[in-house]
Amino acid sequence: MIALTGYTVFQYLQNRGIVNREEFVAGNLVMIDNPFPSSRNANFIVRRTDGKNLFLKQTRRITDVMDRRKELLFYELVEKPHLGLEKHCLKAVMPIDTRNQVLILDHSDQTFTFEALIACTPAPLRGTRLRNPTRQIGQMLAYLRQKLRAETACDSIYLHRFGTFTPWLLTLREQDVLEIEKANNRYLSAFGRFVQQHRGLLQGLLRNWQFTHLINTDVCWRNILTSGNTPDQDSPYFLIDWEFASVGDPDWEMASLAAEYLVARFTTADTLDVPALASGQYWALIPVLLESVVGKIDPLDPTCWKVMQLLGVILLQHYYRWAVEGAQSKLVDFPKVYAYAQRCLTETESVLREF
Repeated sequence: MIALTGYTVFQYLQNRGIVNREEFVAGNLVMIDNPFPSSRNANFIVRRTDGKNLFLKQTRRITDVMDRRKELLFYELVEKPHLGLEKHCLKAVMPIDTRNQVLILDHSDQTFTFEALIACTPAPLRGTRLRNPTRQIGQMLAYLRQKLRAETACDSIYLHRFGTFTPWLLTLREQDVLEIEKANNRYLSAFGRFVQQHRGLLQGLLRNWQFTHLINTDVCWRNILTSGNTPDQDSPYFLIDWEFASVGDPDWEMASLAAEYLVARFTTADTLDVPALASGQYWALIPVLLESVVGKIDPLDPTCWKVMQLLGVILLQHYYRWAVEGAQSKLVDFPKVYAYAQRCLTETESVLREF
């Protein structure tokens, strides 16, 4: 297994016949290391003056190899023309290097620099300017939901091995909850008491959890790319990082992105360039997301209820991680996140009516 660095990226691509020395010598290649800093992945953008731009991904740790195989397997699906996944998923440069676990994605022939990437990629701090991108990203999630039904997608790969995904909060055992409740940490204890008090509600969500679709399981801002200049301006976004692709419930994907809005809403004001964004700008984007996927916001609609309650589950999981890490984060008011998570789960209709 090779470890890609800025020095070896060119050699690797040259050995695979994807780039040539003449391009390098002429200065027609620009390689940018790790545009999304992570301890898990080594990522590179390769910009070409002539030809297609590339997005390279490789696992950093040997323990991630099994997860990486899931992602390599997913890109076999993108190659299936009858699924039409290339509309929102970058195509892999074939053949995929399974030996070194290197994935090379073709990001079309649009100009694709680090600066352009940052400018085009959606980010929560852009407030109301996210309304149209939110609608477009919601449409992307709806499209992938339509295409990635498990019986259609997984049957397109011989001997597929994607596994299944269920939120860990819904699978906590009684003993686990009791230990959390007794923890010498007031934040964890509060979490444990709430879970214990509402185990019936959480078990109901577990019973209603669907294993009907292949899902990304990690829909968030850092995993959404755009060229910003695609022929189809109604759907310029792409979802990446399919290393945890699993069979699960597609409503989780929508709730995951909605959680990004809510966490941003509870960001402490002194971390924002425009403090007013913390108080309400993100609030207006959740109905845009729901309407673009579900088609409506109805406080009595079962899908809306489920998405909102799964949103509560995700926020509780964020709160738990914050509590375990010692409440060191000063960027987000997690006690308020925790309070809102409880409302999503126990006052679902009231929360929906606020939108």
